[in-house]
Amino acid sequence: MSCFWLLLLLTALAVADWPNRDEGSDACSQLPEYGTCRSHIRMWYFNRYSRRCQPFDYSACGGNLNRFFSRNECIQHCSLTRRPNPNLLE
Repeated sequence: MSCFWLLLLLTALAVADWPNRDEGSDACSQLPEYGTCRSHIRMWYFNRYSRRCQPFDYSACGGNLNRFFSRNECIQHCSLTRRPNPNLLE
């Protein structure tokens, strides 16, 4: 019986965290974050104002989801699926 409650608890936690796993929801609209470590790794982020993928230095720790290993990965994830946002000032 205790396995049932454990399984139920794990299922509830997974369902509660599900919206946070949708990387496409707002990852491409976030500003790039360097992170909290001291490394310098060249990554790519989607600039929501210019609507282009641009390089930035990443520290290898922390940061957010607007971080891609290549320009092509950034383009595939953000550029093709992002519609213009009428609330942004050009």
